[in-house]
Amino acid sequence: MIMRSLCIILIAGLCLSSCISKKKYLETLASHAQSNVDYEDILALKELKIVDQDQTIDSLRIVNATHKGANEALLITQDRLQDRLDAVQDQVLAEQKSKSSTTQDMRSVLNDKEETIRQRDAKLEQLKNIIAKQANTHQRLLTDFTTKLSAYGADNYSLKIIGGELRISLVDNLVFRPSQTRVKTEGLSNLGLIAGVINDHPSLKIYVISNTDNAKVKGFTDNLEFSALRAANVVRVLTDDYGVSPNRVLAGGKGEYAPIASNQTREGRIENQRIDFIIESRMDRVVRELEKALAEEELEEK
Repeated sequence: MIMRSLCIILIAGLCLSSCISKKKYLETLASHAQSNVDYEDILALKELKIVDQDQTIDSLRIVNATHKGANEALLITQDRLQDRLDAVQDQVLAEQKSKSSTTQDMRSVLNDKEETIRQRDAKLEQLKNIIAKQANTHQRLLTDFTTKLSAYGADNYSLKIIGGELRISLVDNLVFRPSQTRVKTEGLSNLGLIAGVINDHPSLKIYVISNTDNAKVKGFTDNLEFSALRAANVVRVLTDDYGVSPNRVLAGGKGEYAPIASNQTREGRIENQRIDFIIESRMDRVVRELEKALAEEELEEK
């Protein structure tokens, strides 16, 4: 407004002091009017800039206040975090102390386990050695008995390993006459073949089992009695005639109650009329004892 007044006064003075044309006057007036518009626009822009700057200042003040509050909150949070850090450090120290004690306990347990494993390995190695020795013994027995028994003829005997035991079966007519319990003369020499191998292996224990078919034998209460007498006489020959130690031989009779073939045919009845020699190595008992001991240890650990 001040600028506009000055312009009017200046123009009026010029008009009064000099003589100018009306056209020139109008041009001058229009020029100053446009200048006033320009100044007003510039002034408005300046005022807008000032307003913008005021807003920026206000924003900065708010940000500053916010930062100030945030710093205070940060300090509080930092104090809390430090307290938690101190607590965690205390807990870590306590756990390290407990862990040290636990580690010692674990070492003790591990040492005990290692000792148990060492003992177990020793027993397993012992068991393996015994089994290997037993296998070698069985193999020698098979070879020795096969060599001796081949004199009987392949149809008169069988030789098998069943459950770790060597089982030899002879048809009864190699040892006895029909319906007789006394060993015949030829039977004495036939039993001598078996006795020779038995004496070569002093660790063996022998069970002599006599078997029959289901036909009742005259003169005897039943086939159990008949078979028992036959088995006893075989044992007597082995011990008295061939020097087999009596504490290594045991006699038994099963009569018709352990058939290996049908009694409906002649061939089946001949197979059932037999003398079984069940030969057990004394090492079998040692193996069973070791296996039992290992099984008991496993149960204790569980």
